[in-house]
This record gives sequence, C-alpha cells and structure tokens, in this order.
Amino acid sequence: MYGFGDEPDPAPDTVNVMEELVNDYITEMCLKASKVAKDRKVTVEDFKFILRNDSKKLARVEELLFMEKDIKTARKTFDVNEIEN
Repeated sequence: MYGFGDEPDPAPDTVNVMEELVNDYITEMCLKASKVAKDRKVTVEDFKFILRNDSKKLARVEELLFMEKDIKTARKTFDVNEIEN
C-alpha cells in the first residue's frame, strides 16, 4: 500500500479491508476460471478468457506473462554463463 502513496505504517483496519478485498477478488476469479475449465485443470488461458472484456487487466496479465518468460530466458543465459566460467 505504501507504493501507492499510503504512509509507511497503514492503519491495521485499512490493511484488513484491503486484504479482504484482495482475497475476495482472487477467490471470485478462481471460481470463474474453474467454471470455464469445467472438468479439466485451470490454465492461464481460462483467466485470460475471463478477463477478455477488461482490456486493462488483460493487458497487465499479458505483460506479466511476457516478463516472466523474459526473466526465465535471462536466468537460463546467466546459468549457462556461470557454468562455463
């Protein structure tokens, strides 16, 4: 919360409210994804399908997935270089 302009030590009740909101949102998204997935395992594509009408959230998901892939590639390159030396 501090990163978004709040003070370094937010009020405990504010933290509790934020935690409850985040937990509710994550639970709701997981339930929706499981409905989309039906009898199979939930995948990233299920979450992307749920967010298809919310362009900002979908774009953020795509950005984070790209960054994750980019970081994995960089780590592999780093690990290979470390082994060679």
